[in-house]
Amino acid sequence: MVVNISGDKPSEIVPLLSPEFAEILPYLNLLIILTIIANLLYLVIKIKWIPFGIETALGIASAVLLYAVLMVFPFNPALNSGTLLAIKSGLGFVLVMTLIGAAKNLLKTITLLLQK
Repeated sequence: MVVNISGDKPSEIVPLLSPEFAEILPYLNLLIILTIIANLLYLVIKIKWIPFGIETALGIASAVLLYAVLMVFPFNPALNSGTLLAIKSGLGFVLVMTLIGAAKNLLKTITLLLQK
């Protein structure tokens, strides 16, 4: 929920998520499950490049999911434009940083593979 405050109308509580967002939830749940599995694998796998490879794949999956979230944006058109811009800018920043993290992990994976 977000409080929608505009100059000429009284403030109101507006739901942040729309029905279109519900289509993304199974993928979000899958990503959470895969992240848990990856963290458990880190305890078992001793080869150094595999965790970086897994992190690369999870980073790319996260970026795709964030992109999908941006595609169904705005979550609720009843929000004021300032709130929408802030949310969209924040998601865009997180998307870029996720891609940078995935690229860094990919480079580390390749470096460790070539050192073998």
